[in-house]
Amino acid sequence: LTHVVEPSLQYLYVPWVDQQSLAQFDRVDFIGAQNRLVYQVTNRFLAGERGADGREHTREVASLTVAQSWNLQPRRRE
Repeated sequence: LTHVVEPSLQYLYVPWVDQQSLAQFDRVDFIGAQNRLVYQVTNRFLAGERGADGREHTREVASLTVAQSWNLQPRRRE
């Protein structure tokens, strides 16, 4: 069994765009401006086994991802 830890850091930027001319049926249809940093850690558990043909095969037994985002410019919806 092998335990692999994968850290990740992402930057997400979505500029503000006037959406008055677009149809909006509910809150999900509105895309707000974003400027955020996302950091996460993924834990993967891999199992290695030898098959009947003698080759080694690796498969992922379990995976757990924990993520947190931080809004760099907190604003209310316009």
